[in-house]
Amino acid sequence: MFIILCCILCVLSTYLLLRKRPKSICDPPYHSGAFPVIGHVKMIAISSTGLWNVLKDVSQECHEVEGIVKVKMGPLTAYFLTDPDDCTMALNACNQKHYLNSFAKPWLGSGLLIAPVEVWKVHRKLLNPIINQQVVNKFIGVFNKQARKLAATFDAQVGKGRFDHEKLLLISSLETICQTALGIDVCDKSKDNVEYLNAIDDLLIIFVKRFSKLWLHSKYIYNMTSLKRQQDKLLKIIHNMSNTVLQAYKAKLAAENAYATNTDESSDEFRPFVDHILKLSMEKGSLTDAEIVDELNTLIITGYDTVADTLCHTLMLLGSYAEVQERAYKEIQDVFGNDFDRDVDKLDLSKLVYLEAVIKESLRYIPTVPVVARYTETDITLKKYTIPANSTFYVLVCGLHSNSVWGVDADKFRPERWLNRATLPQNPNAFGVFGIGRRSCIGKNYAMMSMKTTITHILRRYKITSDISKLVLKMEALLKPASGQHISLERRK
Repeated sequence: MFIILCCILCVLSTYLLLRKRPKSICDPPYHSGAFPVIGHVKMIAISSTGLWNVLKDVSQECHEVEGIVKVKMGPLTAYFLTDPDDCTMALNACNQKHYLNSFAKPWLGSGLLIAPVEVWKVHRKLLNPIINQQVVNKFIGVFNKQARKLAATFDAQVGKGRFDHEKLLLISSLETICQTALGIDVCDKSKDNVEYLNAIDDLLIIFVKRFSKLWLHSKYIYNMTSLKRQQDKLLKIIHNMSNTVLQAYKAKLAAENAYATNTDESSDEFRPFVDHILKLSMEKGSLTDAEIVDELNTLIITGYDTVADTLCHTLMLLGSYAEVQERAYKEIQDVFGNDFDRDVDKLDLSKLVYLEAVIKESLRYIPTVPVVARYTETDITLKKYTIPANSTFYVLVCGLHSNSVWGVDADKFRPERWLNRATLPQNPNAFGVFGIGRRSCIGKNYAMMSMKTTITHILRRYKITSDISKLVLKMEALLKPASGQHISLERRK
């Protein structure tokens, strides 16, 4: 007992001495509420709903102390940023992803989302010409088909009061990204397709469970769990499907000579991403089969939950702000005129300016990706402080979006702010939901086009009612509904 007491006294003495040392002028302040020795460990030893509240509290404190605070987790220190200029400098200077991304390595391998910087640079340069607006425009038929299918599933809910629309959106989003990435026909409910879709959903749940339990961050502990064994079974299903699709397209292209120079790239014919990536690889000899599979799986994971949950939040906000919903509906009426129920085309999307403002404001108000984590390899000098090498820092996107640069109404849902450049922040990186710097989201155009098409089909068919004040959010890998995510529908006349 005496030895234990002496050890505790030594630790406390060291802690107090360190606290009394003069701080460098480049050293940001600590977040309030730290305990001796263990620091802010209590921040993460809470529920996923509590974690979201903590992130909002840290964001608020960042706003009050020059846009950056330190958080101490035992012997480790992390930095949280919300100032738009500092966030831009930090993310441009550091492209190395955080270790938490390694949880997805068995699934995504060297895909863009988690690849080391040297691999990411090569793959991003290769994929930029493929995942662009010209290619995404050819997906409009799939987006319309899926939007009509989703609207039809909503029919069963008309007049029946509030229902949880997130589940229906998740199914629709997963089917859409699988068809556009792999060419898997969503109407084909074969055993293999259903098994594949379920495996993706179950694997995401496993990743969230591992993320939320600190002891599972250790690969040695995780490898001994039933979750790891379940993960391996699901990965086998997913990789088998991806490889089967890849080999089928390789055979098709070889048979059709599709990689020759006579391919008509200007055609509006739908071709999934796998077709484009494989053709590029055959021409340049640049990607192995394993790397192509990694990129396809990355496209699916990044285009699934994010789109579904953004749509979930946006429909709730439209149902809560009747004047916003009616203005968006009036714009749709003006664009489609007498041919009101026809499919959406790419020219229509460019005219739906207010609807795009609604989606952007929804993403600002409830950022689906509220945090970006990076690991520094060199010192990063910000406006007033320095983040030392070998440190972890977090850009709080939720804090960026509530920063004073958005004006005194930053805490209000107001789509009109997007219609006038004068009402937007001078630094465009104050809107960070699609990422900042060179490792920003490559699928932004895909997401916006898909969401605008889906909401158009829903709004011209239904009037939505909801109450956003009842929405409770939780922080898992993404910002997701914990409860209260309900809407009710009334058919428009």
